[in-house]
Amino acid sequence: MEKLSVRGMIESILQDMAENRSVDSYVLKIQMVSKMLRNEKLSSWIDKELNGYEDIKELPPYRVLKTQIIANLIIDHGINCATFTNHEMPLYALGTEKADELSILYIKDSIIKLCKLTELKGYSLNDYEKYWLSTIYEHSNILSAYKSVSLPNIDIIIHKFKSTLLDIFMELNDTLFNDEIDFDLMTKRNDIEKIVNQTINAGIVNMGNGTISANESTNIGGQNNSVVINNEMKGEIEKVVAQIKEVAESFEDEKEEVLNELARIITQLDKPTPKTSIISSALETINGMLIGVAGNMATPVVIEGIKHVLGLIK
Repeated sequence: MEKLSVRGMIESILQDMAENRSVDSYVLKIQMVSKMLRNEKLSSWIDKELNGYEDIKELPPYRVLKTQIIANLIIDHGINCATFTNHEMPLYALGTEKADELSILYIKDSIIKLCKLTELKGYSLNDYEKYWLSTIYEHSNILSAYKSVSLPNIDIIIHKFKSTLLDIFMELNDTLFNDEIDFDLMTKRNDIEKIVNQTINAGIVNMGNGTISANESTNIGGQNNSVVINNEMKGEIEKVVAQIKEVAESFEDEKEEVLNELARIITQLDKPTPKTSIISSALETINGMLIGVAGNMATPVVIEGIKHVLGLIK
């Protein structure tokens, strides 16, 4: 019987990803690779992603979302009674600090569970959050409440996981396997390149001082122009990102692709040395899609914003 090799298993996983198979179909291969590499931090990250996180302190940034709280409630002053359904709670009434705290959503579910979701409304609140929610309106009775989240939000987390896995494999190919991983074995190599380019470049998982070491994200485009983006420039980019996201909500076929490109930009902005080549590439891709969308009066404004930002970072 032929002995299993780490390289062979990685190539098999890459083929599964190229064929867009569900994560649960190759989960055992991922676990096997992590065990064969004998790196504690890599194994720990994979184990938590595949089985779920118990402690929110262990969650990577891409699993921490900002959201709204939607509630069904009754406000009864004795004389007048008002019922609110699917009401977005005005968290700002609690002050900026408390509003920021309550609007955070921690996604602890396993990546396998997230992949199987076909419909999602939101996540329930804990007792602490329910208490503060009840203080927003006097004489209110909160019947039910949840933190809203959409399937595109969940898709971003899934893309993050896959992208991180791809980055790790590519880094291993460069550092441990001397570029010997046979990407040509995949019958759909172009699909892999598309996955890398369109999903979130999550960066390499920090392996600490273990056997495997990777300190910087792999630059798929082959360019190494990393710059420190100042706060003013970052603010301009974030402004355009918000505009694009708002416009994309009205799209149909293009919506998912736009969200994927936005995810790449947001990921770079979270890094100490963002790669402007990735941000530029994502903005140019989005710009091309927006130009092809007719009938949206907000689009020209957004396109101008994209051109402005491209002029700043190029």
